[in-house]
Amino acid sequence: VTYESSISDIVGILAFDFILLSSGSLGTGVLRFFAELIITLMASVLFSAGLALLLHKINHHVKYVIIMTSIILIYALAKLVYLPSLLVVLIFGLIMNNNALFKNRFSLKIINFDEFNADLSSFKNIVTELTFIIRCFFFILFGFYTRLSDLLNLNNLLISVTIALSIFILRALFFKMVLRAPLSPLLYFAPRGLITILLFFSIPSIMLLPFINVGVITQVIFISILMMTFGNVIFKKAGEAIAPDANALPRT
Repeated sequence: VTYESSISDIVGILAFDFILLSSGSLGTGVLRFFAELIITLMASVLFSAGLALLLHKINHHVKYVIIMTSIILIYALAKLVYLPSLLVVLIFGLIMNNNALFKNRFSLKIINFDEFNADLSSFKNIVTELTFIIRCFFFILFGFYTRLSDLLNLNNLLISVTIALSIFILRALFFKMVLRAPLSPLLYFAPRGLITILLFFSIPSIMLLPFINVGVITQVIFISILMMTFGNVIFKKAGEAIAPDANALPRT
């Protein structure tokens, strides 16, 4: 679910930026999009290699902050030149997590992979804790800026339920027809949150649809959260029901 959510967010942002920033003919826009994508991929690999080397070679006790600030700097620079900045961060994570693929005679002379993986494990723990903090602050701010009138607006509710239903129907079709996987419990895990709100507020006012407002977005987010909670409850009950059977002694 984590990978699916991350990749879908990045693909969605790429499509959003393409629609929002494209000008001129469609063919020119597509060519420019793929050119920027190739440049981003090449730059991301070089950037990831440099950061990996920094992570391994810095002996100072303060090194993870340097890596994180470097990531933020690269993200901001990519954003300034209209490159898919989240893709840069994703590729960095992919390379870090799959560093064993880069083991060769040349890299073994530069990097001690055992020490590198130990450093990487500590870095992962810090990133995990920071992610939790960011999520907490997001939901606190989300609660501050949510108005009860938006949540209880029946006109908005009709639109938001339609949007949420379309999300889950498409998700079910994808699982059944493409992945050929069971629907439960992954069907329920389609959360909408920070990325949805950020993208909504990035839309210029002249491009906003009159029937889509903050209230609709808020309701869609709450519906997705409720569905995810429902899925968690069902999955937990199913696990508790299976556990006694698995631990039961066979009858003689």
